[in-house]
Amino acid sequence: TAGGLGGTCVIRGCVPKKLLIYGSHLLEDIKDGAGYGWSLPDGVSPSLDWDKLIEAKNAEVTRLNGIYKKLLDGAGVQHFEGYARIVDPHTVEVNGRTHTAKYICVATGGRAQRLPIPGCDLDGVLTSDEALALPKKPEKLVVVGGGYIAVEFAGFFHGYGTEVHLVFRQDKPLRGFDEDVREHLLELTKAKGIHVHAGENPLSIEEADGKLKFKTDKGTELLVDNVMFATGRKPSSQDLGLEDVGVKTDPKSGKIIVDEFSRTNVESIFAIGDVTDRIQLTPVALMEGMAMAKTMFAEEPGKPD
Repeated sequence: TAGGLGGTCVIRGCVPKKLLIYGSHLLEDIKDGAGYGWSLPDGVSPSLDWDKLIEAKNAEVTRLNGIYKKLLDGAGVQHFEGYARIVDPHTVEVNGRTHTAKYICVATGGRAQRLPIPGCDLDGVLTSDEALALPKKPEKLVVVGGGYIAVEFAGFFHGYGTEVHLVFRQDKPLRGFDEDVREHLLELTKAKGIHVHAGENPLSIEEADGKLKFKTDKGTELLVDNVMFATGRKPSSQDLGLEDVGVKTDPKSGKIIVDEFSRTNVESIFAIGDVTDRIQLTPVALMEGMAMAKTMFAEEPGKPD
């Protein structure tokens, strides 16, 4: 639920999501195989072992964690797991121990957010973090949001046999993307059998006989097993001691404000990745990190290109 080498992408993002997406395609592939001469014995159909699926996903994430640790160990990097707090411009405290350095880099990433509506904190209400580790496959699921995270999760849960309802406030998903792509995706989503509720906003979530009753401003009421919010991410800049050492953050978003070289207003403290809320993509964070290392230790300052 927290920590782990590899960050969001490896543990609670791209990697587990891709594994679940790959698996969700197989039933459709088996059906398509009939057109190429493949068949199953009469009366036999594939069945899904959800526990085995999640165990396999967890095993791969654990394997990748181990690879990251070996890389760090091989490079002579000391690794301390725990909640860190910046004590002064050159000192970090972790688990009661202080560590001093010439520079500090904050790379704490971001966290998925829930809309602040009544019932958003009930059991069974999820973000993408929890949705990737559900102990039981939901029979009926609401996904709130129209971005790529919402669309991807709606797609793979549907592929595993869940009745999925996708709710978003725009007329089409993927706001900001090419209009033809948005229109085509909307048509495909509906054709697949995902229930699309466009132009609707969530109002509330209530407990109802072991289920969740989900309501929108257009009068839609759904009784479901889970509600998943895919409604954006927020930089993880809280409780790090940033304000105590004078590091400036955006009062609305919480992002750490940096210059073109990823340096904060405190000369010895840098920040990279999603905590700066520039472009929330793993390759971008990697590029920022490499440029920052040049700025810190090479002759010429480096900035992300």
